Amino acid sequence: MVDTVGAEAWQRAHALLLEKERHLEQVKVRHAQGAVTSAELAALKAETQRLREAANAMFNAVFRFYET
Repeated sequence: MVDTVGAEAWQRAHALLLEKERHLEQVKVRHAQGAVTSAELAALKAETQRLREAANAMFNAVFRFYET
């Protein structure tokens, strides 16, 4: 049960990360077109990086659980 919950939580986190990364790519294009400020782009990059780190930490925790 716990392993399934952990795996599902990681899958949800990973899906959110992919969605955020797609959004970041769209914002990069809009930034190049002048529609988004550098500050907005930097904030989104930082938010995406934090989400990436959290998803990686969750993956590592689930992986360690399966190893034992």
